[in-house]
Amino acid sequence: MDSGVPKNVCSLVVLCAVAAFAGVASAGEAIELDFDEKLAEVADELDDDFAPEADFNEDGINNGDGLAMLAAILANPELEAHPSVCEAFAHNRDLIADDFSMFAILYPVDQIAAILGGWMLWDDAAFDESLEALYDFSAHNWSERKEDLIRLPDIMAGDGDANGDGTTNLDHYEAVDGDRESFLNAAVRGEPAPAAEALEIDFDAKLEVLADTVDDSLAPGEDLNRDGITNGDGLALLAAILAEPELAVHEGVHEAFVTNRDRFVADFEALAAMYPVEDIGTVLAGWLLWDDSSLDSAVRQVYDYGPVSWDERQRDFIRLPGILAADGDVSGDGVTNLEHYEAADGDRDEFVQATLAEALRLGQPIEVDFETKLNTVAEALGNDFAPSTDLNEDGIPNGAGLALVAAILDAPDSPAHRAVSEAYLNNRQLIVRDFDTFAFLYPVQEIAAILGAWLMWNDPEFDELPRQLYGFVPADWDDREPGFLRAPVAVAADGDANNDGVTNLEHYEAADGDLGAFLDAALGENR
Repeated sequence: MDSGVPKNVCSLVVLCAVAAFAGVASAGEAIELDFDEKLAEVADELDDDFAPEADFNEDGINNGDGLAMLAAILANPELEAHPSVCEAFAHNRDLIADDFSMFAILYPVDQIAAILGGWMLWDDAAFDESLEALYDFSAHNWSERKEDLIRLPDIMAGDGDANGDGTTNLDHYEAVDGDRESFLNAAVRGEPAPAAEALEIDFDAKLEVLADTVDDSLAPGEDLNRDGITNGDGLALLAAILAEPELAVHEGVHEAFVTNRDRFVADFEALAAMYPVEDIGTVLAGWLLWDDSSLDSAVRQVYDYGPVSWDERQRDFIRLPGILAADGDVSGDGVTNLEHYEAADGDRDEFVQATLAEALRLGQPIEVDFETKLNTVAEALGNDFAPSTDLNEDGIPNGAGLALVAAILDAPDSPAHRAVSEAYLNNRQLIVRDFDTFAFLYPVQEIAAILGAWLMWNDPEFDELPRQLYGFVPADWDDREPGFLRAPVAVAADGDANNDGVTNLEHYEAADGDLGAFLDAALGENR
């Protein structure tokens, strides 16, 4: 799009012409949209950059085919991505429409609202740039408003993966040479590959390469961060998790590791001719999961030679210290990884086997009595934690909301079991780790179990509690917060635990306070 003023003065005014769109479909309901028609009309009145055959953001997928992918997801409630995409699209479309409704009398508002509301899901700089200019004509400030828009690039962008089969949308598009129907069948409607995938990595070999080429402190037998576990043995535990898809923690660890590795390699690809970038990235990507200051220091030094500053980049990496750090707990059995290591007297095989022996396996239920934990914490800290209280005022009291979590944890056949189990184990152990020194004063295990579950809601009310608590420990909440896992689609009041198109709150209200009826309805046959 031309950045000059003459052409875009008219364009910006037209873009500002956004008004309320037709009614929002509820979760689980098909939304039928013809984006080609909308793009063509906006292109006629605004700019050829909006034409279906144009590629506005130059991501390799033209406007029409990219938005056809969005339309296919919106129109198919049976797709796993449908609820979140439907909700995010309607939210963005209506928010932009409301901000610019004063222009509704002049321009094709429905079309512009739908196009921009969809494009925001891509989280692409080119699309954002058009809206940033757009907001010069609004009463709202773009830097503030952009935080209110929902982004789903992991699903919608060219390098996203709409059906979770491990192949990017752009790869699917290029493979079918731009044929739209084949593209949609492959990228959206096709059966996703199993999320669990064995990944075999010889970290010892990579550490040896780094010790030879970078620094001896990276050798397998060294303990770079002085946590009591050698480099090689610590990464051997990670390797064992990556190689065992049946572990409940596998998927999250696998995803976090691959994300970190690919991000690092992309940042330093230009140096690959001089240094073993893939080996360095593989080791550092694993270590970042520890969320350890000593290991971060090593990564910071590497980023002194890179194109992006570490202070800017560090938030883009995923941390799972509640699972992988020395004082983490892979198995969730209450015994830290370091304690397992010390008990094995440094024997790697014994350490790994003992640490994973009690680890939750797929299809294995987790039993948690949140009612008792809430009562214990309420007695120690106040009635805000009582089962009958509705702490975040979402319409579902603490006890019922956590009973839903407990039911999902105890139901391996529930579609939400894996994500909820992993998030709960990670969050709980992370809080225990940070607040263990207070265990002689407070019921830290119970507090951690409750907050570990509540953080899944991704609700400001629940987040405020740990934020206040983190004022009493060395760990900073803003640094720690990205390490917590969220699963609001499953557990929040406006979530949908069994993907039946009815929110958890609606099920609760229909049950009129009957907990059993609520859980039966919210989980259906999967309870």
